[in-house]
Amino acid sequence: MEKLPPLNALRAFVAAGAALSFTKAAAELGVTQAAVSQQIRLLEQHLGSALFVRNHNTLHLTEAGAQLLPRYQDALFAISAVSEAVRARRPPGILRVSALPGFAQCWLLPRLKSFCDTNPDVEVHVLTSHRTGDFPHGDADIAVRVGTVWPGLDATFLMGAEITPACSPQLLARGRGLRSPEDVLHYTRLHSTTDPDDWRTWLAAARVSADDIDRGPRLDSFVLVIGAAVAGLGIGIIRRTLIAEDLAKGRLVAPFSLCVGIPGGWHLLHPPENGRRPEVRRFKDWIIAEAARDSGVSRD
Repeated sequence: MEKLPPLNALRAFVAAGAALSFTKAAAELGVTQAAVSQQIRLLEQHLGSALFVRNHNTLHLTEAGAQLLPRYQDALFAISAVSEAVRARRPPGILRVSALPGFAQCWLLPRLKSFCDTNPDVEVHVLTSHRTGDFPHGDADIAVRVGTVWPGLDATFLMGAEITPACSPQLLARGRGLRSPEDVLHYTRLHSTTDPDDWRTWLAAARVSADDIDRGPRLDSFVLVIGAAVAGLGIGIIRRTLIAEDLAKGRLVAPFSLCVGIPGGWHLLHPPENGRRPEVRRFKDWIIAEAARDSGVSRD
């Protein structure tokens, strides 16, 4: 234990390394800039290696500093997380993920095993909510939402949210056919109460107008809309991301190439302080890679 670096020196290095500024680190820690410099000198002496270098009044991490910073961040956060868990009586390693029901069931859960297999020390709790535009503070560590503005949160774009009509092959076979967008007016249209304007949005993009656009069964989640469409109850207007597996396995067909984007798209959200937690960072890296794979986009 005597070979461990001083805790105050680690805190000073992590703060300065994250901000690349001794002044900002001092403000964060509530000490003087001289105190930060002294603690970092102590750590450099302990390690026998320089951690920072100045170039034209700009502070940079050395190779050793860049290698150590994320590891020391993880170590300090682990200490903080364990202490918080003892206080809150919540075991460490639990990650609470909030998502809309449709996204959770149709996109997240089919992929989640790969994260759990590679992160056996993280216990994932999936929480669903119909509230599309907010972050459930106190109830979740990280969330997936559709939208554009997220004040006070770190937001990472995952993928676009596009809507398109979809129905069962059996419904398509026994009806009048769906050769043009106007033909959807001859079928029962399924509506989600969480996004009641989706049919209007898509039909407007297809340049189709009608007086009875809003007629048809209303269901309170996309999961129910998808289920009703698979069962042949009607044509759903659905986020294409959520039905990729249904389309691939032939449970649903998307008769039109027209997909209309929803403003903002899917985003991963968390309060800035949660971004330092190792399990949050690992889940974030994983879900960004999964979304990029779905979109065929490289995030390197």
